[in-house]
Parts: sequence; structure tokens; C-alpha cells
Amino acid sequence: MTIFWACKTPTWSKYYARVEYLSDPSVDLLERFKEDIITYKNPIEHPAYVKCTNVQESEGHILFMLDSRVEIMVKPDEEEQILYFISCEDNQ
Repeated sequence: MTIFWACKTPTWSKYYARVEYLSDPSVDLLERFKEDIITYKNPIEHPAYVKCTNVQESEGHILFMLDSRVEIMVKPDEEEQILYFISCEDNQ
């Protein structure tokens, strides 16, 4: 299996605060997603990808919906090959 990306979360992100309120099955979904997404050369090819609005796209963020219950927002840094995980609120 080829790994194309590293996963990181900025220290200013509210991402981890939101994770505290997720149920265990949702956290498991998130962890499996992290393991899976790094194997996609182009993250938007992942089946959980959701086409975003123009504003979100123009800022380079990619939205994913895991089993219709967990929203994940990712900002890829293609130069460094890093996927930054942020919460939807961080993007506003």
C-alpha cells in the first residue's frame, strides 16, 4: 500500500474539541477514514467526498461525510503532502 499523505491538525483548530462529543462508533469511523484517505493520491477520489460550495472550494478545503453522520473537513497541502484536519467552524 502506497501512502501519499500525512495527517495533521493545526493547534488552533476546534477539531479535537468536536471529537470529544462524538460517539465511539463515530470516532472509529474517523480513525478508519484517516488510515484510508492517506492512500488516495487525489483525496477527492475517496467515496466519502462531498462536493462543496464555491466558497469552500476556493479556499482549498475538501469536505467528507462518513456514513451520513460525521463531517470531516480537510485542507490538503500538496507541496508538503499533508492533509490538515479542521472542523467546519474553523473554515468560517
